[in-house]
Amino acid sequence: MALIVALLCALPLAFLAKPSGLALWGASLVCELLHRHGHEPVLRADPRAGGAGFRAVAGFYLLSRSMTAMQIIAAAPLHEPTLADRIVKTIVESIAFLLPALDGMTQTAWLLGGVSLGFASAVFGQTAIYLVLLCSAALFDLHRRNFLGA
Repeated sequence: MALIVALLCALPLAFLAKPSGLALWGASLVCELLHRHGHEPVLRADPRAGGAGFRAVAGFYLLSRSMTAMQIIAAAPLHEPTLADRIVKTIVESIAFLLPALDGMTQTAWLLGGVSLGFASAVFGQTAIYLVLLCSAALFDLHRRNFLGA
């Protein structure tokens, strides 16, 4: 499904963008959609939770997308850094370490020919790692539910 959506999004850009940049942009969009939909089996597994699972998926996506901005804000306090500032910076850095860097995916500059294959390989590598982790968590949860009879 992610591939179909990415192709539909890339199709109108085929006449405007460079082919190499469009191919990388489309592949990155597939990776971003896989990240987005990979959380659903884990966070939305309980049908009784209702909208809570949807809010968790949306919150995770928004947090991952905006983490770089939060890191910049935490690293540059307006006054002399205090202990609280250092604690907040450490917490933000710890959360950023655990989250995928979705803000680096599907960049518009790639459509204009600013292709960096090293950065693209990092996008594909982190997608592979997170999908393995998410699939493992979903399988563990499914096994737990079947074992407990939930």
